[in-house]
Amino acid sequence: MPAPTNGLILYWDMETLSGSNMMDRSGTGNHGAITGSPPSTVGKVGLARSFNGSAGTYVRVATEDFLSPPSTTLTLCAW
Repeated sequence: MPAPTNGLILYWDMETLSGSNMMDRSGTGNHGAITGSPPSTVGKVGLARSFNGSAGTYVRVATEDFLSPPSTTLTLCAW
């Protein structure tokens, strides 16, 4: 599935990996470091990652700059 790009700050599809890094497909370079080895699982479309609430299982972004978007409107979406 192609990544939408209009105005995106971060887009992880949970499939695009480079080693232990979740690659940002928005084009802004907000790649994330996977911690805790969340397993791959079958998603609604393609693969997904299983973050089951275990301590130490998360994706860390190296910069917080993406939390300050250029406009006052910000939408977060996860499923």
